[in-house]
Amino acid sequence: GIAPVLPTGTSGREAGVDRIRVPAIGLMVSSVLSFMMSIWGLISIGSMAAQKQQVDSILSQMNNPQLQQFVDSFMKFFSGPFGIANYLFQILIAILIFTGALQMLKLRTYEFAFTAAILAVLPCITPCCGWILGLIFGIWAMVALGKAKSHFM
Repeated sequence: GIAPVLPTGTSGREAGVDRIRVPAIGLMVSSVLSFMMSIWGLISIGSMAAQKQQVDSILSQMNNPQLQQFVDSFMKFFSGPFGIANYLFQILIAILIFTGALQMLKLRTYEFAFTAAILAVLPCITPCCGWILGLIFGIWAMVALGKAKSHFM
């Protein structure tokens, strides 16, 4: 076959890095945001008791015991062991996405980089803002990775 024509002074590897640089950095930014939001969520679980009192006072004015019971059980569920496990899971996912994006930027471990891009686009495993950015940069990264696969070690 005919070899692709590269700009003068650019190796094939440099062209591969150029192709994936922006989506990789975007994944890194989204994972840092997700990490920070998850840490904040983990820290704020402790203040859920004060929030629960505020919500209870508002709900008691509504005079709807079923709604009050539902909100109480909802808040207990997310401020208890499940809430803590959920935030720890989100922190782990953010670290995996960041590490995979770093590998992508270095053109190493194609499978891990691609897995990080897939994790970034999955809903419900990262906080909202991190997921919206992750969706955008994760799809872009998957496309870019497909085109730059031959440049990976």
